[in-house]
Amino acid sequence: MKPQFYATFWQLTLYDIFIPTDQYNTEISRLTTQARSFDNDRTPQTSSMITKRKKDRERLYGAVNRLKSDLARQEVNHEAVRVWLKREGQHWFQDCKW
Repeated sequence: MKPQFYATFWQLTLYDIFIPTDQYNTEISRLTTQARSFDNDRTPQTSSMITKRKKDRERLYGAVNRLKSDLARQEVNHEAVRVWLKREGQHWFQDCKW
């Protein structure tokens, strides 16, 4: 085996080879549901409660947007790593006698 194989192995992270898409989607769904509950709440509120709920709702939607953005970046990185591994992997074991 070539040294490049070992170097590649130690450089990669778990997110380079696996994206926990289900966990991302579960958390996005949970935060969206929580934010929508603020939208659907029709109980009488004081102006400070309305301001607090609005900030909470914006915080939740911001977290959803960050998670979606992070998932998209992870998917782009994952695909780039897969292409790179496929290309480089052809050279790692070519001198091995099986």
